[in-house]
Amino acid sequence: MFLKTILKYVAELIIVVVGVSIAFQLNVWNDTRKNKEVEHQLLQNFVPENTLNQTELDSSLTNLKATLIAELELLDMLNNSDTSIDSIRIKMSVLYTISWPDFSTTHLENYLNFTSVPTPLKEEMLTLNGLTSSAKDLIKSYVNQKQQKYFDFLSDAVDMTSGLTVVNEDKLRGVQFRNNVMIISAYEDALIKTYHQMDSSQQSVMRLITEELSN
Repeated sequence: MFLKTILKYVAELIIVVVGVSIAFQLNVWNDTRKNKEVEHQLLQNFVPENTLNQTELDSSLTNLKATLIAELELLDMLNNSDTSIDSIRIKMSVLYTISWPDFSTTHLENYLNFTSVPTPLKEEMLTLNGLTSSAKDLIKSYVNQKQQKYFDFLSDAVDMTSGLTVVNEDKLRGVQFRNNVMIISAYEDALIKTYHQMDSSQQSVMRLITEELSN
């Protein structure tokens, strides 16, 4: 009788333990499924953001490369005393614009904040986030330098309101302005290199996202 009672309690205990274990596993499975759904939604939100950033990047790369070539040609003209001021003025007109990409990282940061699990996708997205941050800082410095060393520097040498009429040729042909153009060119070269790294990272991220969403 005593043995039967013990066995009864043991059986009940086993049933309770098994039940709790099953319930726990179901909760874990359910939480995992929900987390996976949230993760996929975050990735799907990121895709159009990354596509827009890629478009901004492509446009900026095209503009920067054209500007860099024009600046190097301008330097050659400034170093040649025989170059006419009209030729220099025409070349400068190409450089009298400034634009920069508007990168968004909202959904990128949302995903990085959601998951702490190290995966190839997260590592690549961390790399992309770091490159984007570096690009934003570099863009800010570039815009500031171009304003100071190009527009502000030439404010009393070139009349920007009447077809870039040169009013101070000596300042325009001076060593300081050539140095300024070289500094600006160095920023553009650095930006181009950073943009190429971003482009490579963006493509890697998209490839990994496609694999993740197919699972």
